[in-house]
Amino acid sequence: MVSAPLVLWASNATRLAACAVAVVSGVAMGVYSHDDKDEAAAHTAAPVDVSVIRPEERNLTRIVKQPAFVEPYERTPIYPKLAAYVKKWHVENGVAVKRGQVLADLFVPAAEADRKAGEASGTVDEQKVDQAKWTLELATVGVQAAEADLRAAKDACLQCDAEVTRWEADMKRLRSETQPGAVDSQTVDPQTVASSENQLHASSVARDAAKASLAKAQAELESRQAALQENEFAVKVATQAAQAHLQIACSESNRALGSPGDLKLYAPFDGVVLSRNFGNGEFVMPAAGDMAADGREENGSVCGAAPACVIGRADVVRVFVDVPEHDARFVEVGTKATVLAETFCDQPIVATVTRILQSPSGKSGAVRAEIDLPNNVCGIPADLPLEEREALALVKMPPTDNQILPGMYAHGEVIIERPHVLTLPFSALSYVGNKVYCWSSEHGKAVRTEVQTGVTDGQYVEVLSHRQQRPQSASASSNLADQPADEVVARLDNGAAWSPFTGGEEVILGDVSSLTDGAPVQILTAVRDQEAHNQEAHGADTEMARVPTRPLH
Repeated sequence: MVSAPLVLWASNATRLAACAVAVVSGVAMGVYSHDDKDEAAAHTAAPVDVSVIRPEERNLTRIVKQPAFVEPYERTPIYPKLAAYVKKWHVENGVAVKRGQVLADLFVPAAEADRKAGEASGTVDEQKVDQAKWTLELATVGVQAAEADLRAAKDACLQCDAEVTRWEADMKRLRSETQPGAVDSQTVDPQTVASSENQLHASSVARDAAKASLAKAQAELESRQAALQENEFAVKVATQAAQAHLQIACSESNRALGSPGDLKLYAPFDGVVLSRNFGNGEFVMPAAGDMAADGREENGSVCGAAPACVIGRADVVRVFVDVPEHDARFVEVGTKATVLAETFCDQPIVATVTRILQSPSGKSGAVRAEIDLPNNVCGIPADLPLEEREALALVKMPPTDNQILPGMYAHGEVIIERPHVLTLPFSALSYVGNKVYCWSSEHGKAVRTEVQTGVTDGQYVEVLSHRQQRPQSASASSNLADQPADEVVARLDNGAAWSPFTGGEEVILGDVSSLTDGAPVQILTAVRDQEAHNQEAHGADTEMARVPTRPLH
């Protein structure tokens, strides 16, 4: 027998289970009935009255107006070759300079002392060489004196030989006269014979002394000649040593001080001093570290990589205009452009895009259009490439004597011309995120079509291609995470391919915000006569709208 509480609990549990089943069934029926209602509403709703239009061929002009900045054609930072101090500046900011002009003088205190010491050492070496040369001159004079003494000794020997020969002849004569049997033997005085013998002996002694003097003079000459050769060698060695010491001193001085040109800063070309980052007496260093670093930090202190000064070439300037990503693909070299620098002139300068550069940020997808402009007073420089000179020749400068200086504030306009392109009115397109759609009618139902667009002038939009994506079921998109990447891309694309516009497509015109994919539509008017549509759309002649774009940040 079952107790009453247990029966009551079982009854309640049964009721709760029944309620749960009813709730789940109701939710399922509610969802199903909601989907059925939407589908039924799509089939039973009253058709929306719409008009259709075909893409029309026309010439579009898109003007991209952006703030621009003016830079010199060339911008060169000037660094010293040595770590030194600024002795004296010869230029100021904004001053025009010529190629090779001295901008500043530098000095290195320690190197100056080394240079003076080297100069003093060179002076000592030069004095040693002078002393050796003076000794050489003395030796040369000594040799000349010895040669004179030798000649005098030779003359004395000759004279003594002559005296000896004379007295020998005289003694021979006297002996012949005093021999027995001689005719005049009784008349020869014995004292005369004795005197002649004494003279002969004295002459012989004098001759021997002269020969000794000659030998001495010969030895002295040889000694002086040896000393002369020794002094010549000493002069040669002293000269070579002095030259070697001078070269060593110059090398050490150049190593510490550099060549005379290293202590000066020169202008690399004709231009203008854009900035002078140091003053007289400040310490400057060669280029090191980040060459693109700013010259001064936030607190005003000078960075190690700051150049001594910056020279800009001002005969030609570059104007940079950042073109947004959507319009960048239609800008190329030769695209028309205008530049308005009110500080220079209140009239715009008509020019063309000289070159296309990637935007420095590299993240926005924009490109930087560069426009080269010549200065009025400078003319077109002859050292530029032919293509740039031809582009500069097409620039129309306003009649003024002012110059466009780097750093001026300007407004740039890049004029994008798209001739003979298919267009749709701006009201025929809808924008969802970064995608563009148009609506067409197929079998009485509205079909949303994704569109690739080009430029727009604010009233008409260039249409390039279109594609229709087929709807996917919930089960088809629920397990994408389990599929390979290429299959996922194919399934998301759902086989849709881009097709170019041909001009025969019929696009719904008007308020398309109320349309839904698959909703019934009824075409009231199909604008097939393009001439009639042109008259209706344009009406009276109106000025083409210029649509400025927001500046890039």
